[in-house]
Amino acid sequence: SAPEISKFNPALPGKQYSAQTAVAMAQMASIAYDSEADIKKKLNAAGYDEVNFHSLSSDPSILDPGVDTQYFVAANKDSIVIAFRGTAGTVDFMTDAGVLKDQLQLKDGSTMGVHQGFNKGLSVAYRKLLREAKELSHETQPPRPIFLTGHSLGAALATEAALKLTDDGVPVKAVYTVGSPRVG
Repeated sequence: SAPEISKFNPALPGKQYSAQTAVAMAQMASIAYDSEADIKKKLNAAGYDEVNFHSLSSDPSILDPGVDTQYFVAANKDSIVIAFRGTAGTVDFMTDAGVLKDQLQLKDGSTMGVHQGFNKGLSVAYRKLLREAKELSHETQPPRPIFLTGHSLGAALATEAALKLTDDGVPVKAVYTVGSPRVG
């Protein structure tokens, strides 16, 4: 039997670091590698009533065979967790290898260089992710805090997703990553 997902307090003031939350997010990043059925089973058992798994390689609306971004969005009454899967196959290795820089344009007019492969991996998923994050966070008042996590490639995607969500007005409470490569 799998170990229980660590409980954490999403209501911590500000954006302060919490070891308890770090452990829980590392567990979430690990679970992101499981099958869709196992992800849902584990997260439902941990009290997450809403769990949506997304695999872009099996999404008919994504016409790019060079993208295999996978992530889940899990929500309970207290928080929302978005966890990205890391490198898990040949297509992911190609994402990792896209080391040239793209220029990411932010709403304030500033730009920043980001890893081309990571940017492509997130860009194809971003509209769906943004819509889901907005809908879930505003189902409750006050809005539930959003936590992002991931390991390796997933950590890089979580980092860039946090930046883009924040730029789009979605309040991100915290990002906890495991073994993240440089994103920009």
